[in-house]
Amino acid sequence: MKKRAQITIFIIIAIVIVVGALLVIGLSNLDLGIGSSSQADQVSNFINDCSTKTLEKVIYFVGINGGYMSVPENSNAQEI
Repeated sequence: MKKRAQITIFIIIAIVIVVGALLVIGLSNLDLGIGSSSQADQVSNFINDCSTKTLEKVIYFVGINGGYMSVPENSNAQEI
């Protein structure tokens, strides 16, 4: 009786894996029409431009402060 139970469990697991794979394949080919590629390109370009400008400001600020976002109180920082 134990062997039948083990076989049943393996069959159920195999069915779940096959159904899951079919769902993934089916949903990956599904076109949801969430927006045109030009809109997606515009959003992507905006995000890239914004993050580039922000990173440049942060890198400059951290470089000026010697690697610190806020200079520690016990430092001997001098304006050079």
